[in-house]
Amino acid sequence: MTRRFRAPAVGRSRSGDDAAATARAPQPVPPPVPGAPPEPDPLLEPEGGGEERIIRLDEERFICARLEGPPDGPPLVLITGLGFDLTTWPLSFVRGLTRHGHRVIRLDNRDEGRSFRASSAPPTARQLLSGTLPEGQYTVEDMSQDVADALRELGVQRADVMGFSLGGMIAQSLAGQPGRGAAVDLPVLHHG
Repeated sequence: MTRRFRAPAVGRSRSGDDAAATARAPQPVPPPVPGAPPEPDPLLEPEGGGEERIIRLDEERFICARLEGPPDGPPLVLITGLGFDLTTWPLSFVRGLTRHGHRVIRLDNRDEGRSFRASSAPPTARQLLSGTLPEGQYTVEDMSQDVADALRELGVQRADVMGFSLGGMIAQSLAGQPGRGAAVDLPVLHHG
């Protein structure tokens, strides 16, 4: 199990060098309660405004989203590839989109970032691309349903969607099934 560490504020204690050294040592962060959405982390807050939300999709699923830009702007959903979280998108890129009036919605896919962890092992890239998944593993279509459900919960009726790698595959799946909760335009994507 991987443990996250957060370094406390550094400062010299009146008790001497030992206390100061202890204050500088990384302190373990308690593990999250299984199945519970994560608490907001001030170290991960969006820079320059915006808001982070944990969107409950059902009893087991929740997705972490960052919303930036004007609330009434045309929504643009950014979906990352396998092994990346929503912070992968360069802030300069996101800020450029918001300066052009877009409401940018960045999402963590399941098993990434601060979104829920599926009960099955994540599929490998080869399994996703070949379509041969062991019983119980999720598919690209399941991941596109996560996005559709998150958009529905956010009240988004129509959105442009941009993704790279696995995110492009998710966007294509979402676009191929318009009855799943949002109308999708695909300005740019890549998969493979």
